[in-house]
Amino acid sequence: MNSKLLLFSLLACITGANAQVCFEPKTDYPVGINTSSLCHADFDGDGNIDIAAANKTGTVSILLGNGLGGLGAATDFTVGYLPNSICSADFNGDSIADLATTNLGPWNVSVIFGDGAGGFGSGSTFGANTPYTIASADFNGDGSADLAVGTQYNVLIALGNGGGGFGTATSFGIGHAYISITTADFNGDGIVDLAMAGSSNMVWILIGDGNGGFGPVTGFAVGDTPESVVSGDFNGDGDADLAVANRFSNNVSILLGNGAGGFAAATNFPAGYYPISLISEDFDSDGNTDLAVADAGSDSVSILAGDGLGSFAIAGVYAVDSFPNSITSADFNGDGKMDLALATVYTNNDTGKVDILLNCTATGIIQLPLSSSQLMIYPNPNNGLFTVEMSASEETVEKVEFYNMVGEKVYSASLLRLQISYEIDFSTKPEGMYFAKIYAGGKIYREKILIQ
Repeated sequence: MNSKLLLFSLLACITGANAQVCFEPKTDYPVGINTSSLCHADFDGDGNIDIAAANKTGTVSILLGNGLGGLGAATDFTVGYLPNSICSADFNGDSIADLATTNLGPWNVSVIFGDGAGGFGSGSTFGANTPYTIASADFNGDGSADLAVGTQYNVLIALGNGGGGFGTATSFGIGHAYISITTADFNGDGIVDLAMAGSSNMVWILIGDGNGGFGPVTGFAVGDTPESVVSGDFNGDGDADLAVANRFSNNVSILLGNGAGGFAAATNFPAGYYPISLISEDFDSDGNTDLAVADAGSDSVSILAGDGLGSFAIAGVYAVDSFPNSITSADFNGDGKMDLALATVYTNNDTGKVDILLNCTATGIIQLPLSSSQLMIYPNPNNGLFTVEMSASEETVEKVEFYNMVGEKVYSASLLRLQISYEIDFSTKPEGMYFAKIYAGGKIYREKILIQ
């Protein structure tokens, strides 16, 4: 038996022993040539999650979601040649999701602006020497989306002006190559920091100062050839931890954060062959953060179930198309469970695909529209001030969560049973569509909230 078949045999046995995690077989959607990176957002404002796929021929394919887990035909928009990383944010302040790509052809970053109907027009560019990866956050606290670009030599921070333009990029972390980048608050000061997977088999940390600057870069050892890094709270202590996919050691390194910007020595957990992209979510709805890993060498995605204490075990493996190289997660069919999307490509100069795997895990948690309960959110639409109200006969409400149009959690709060009315202030948040989850009596109620 060859090594790939042996892996699938072993994982099939593991899957049978951990049947609580379930994903349906993949559904394929063609995109452009040599697809290299994915992100998701609601690009047409209908409340459904859409996909953007960067193609190395210099385009981005937009696939609009139908809210049932399906995607429409791809429409392509031009960016720079050889885009290899993509992210979404509102860069020009119109409450519509835009896109940014790193382009290895012209050595620059392209920003294209969404029109709110799923289309994209011309935007702006700025130079970046050998750009590999990109992420967006507000690094200087002015309410505008900024960009962090990992390159062969440094991290470039370009501060957004809120109108779609960016100031001159500033360099940090000089002397290392950065392949993947993620944002989180690693030292608990409420300021966005950066973690990068890259050279010397390390994950590198930059601590933000809140003004768009960063301190000295520090490194922590991981596995062989780290390709992707994500953040999450893997041991439930409230501190941000890191997970790193290591391509040539066929594993994932977990580094538990100490809440002060440091990390414990990595603990490694097996994945499939050549893991090169990963995402963290709670896929089985048990309250613990799990991982989904794109295994390029075995044409599969591995689910690593977290135990809530910082350890992981393979709980399932699912076949996808050839060479999955980018993975993202969102609720594509509105059932409250996190699904998967992967970018795949067969050979050079071949059409890429987006593979969608819908989550079929039996969680025992009922997902319902808010209209089916005695809960209310009003007014809706609103100007950022609204109320969550429950009747006296409603089941106990445990918590409320709100997500923005690119799937980021922007608010979470626990509610007390005696709080019949709970006022929420989103007046400082950008206008646009938000998604509410209200946990009550073993059920999750969902609602769309429009701030205008």
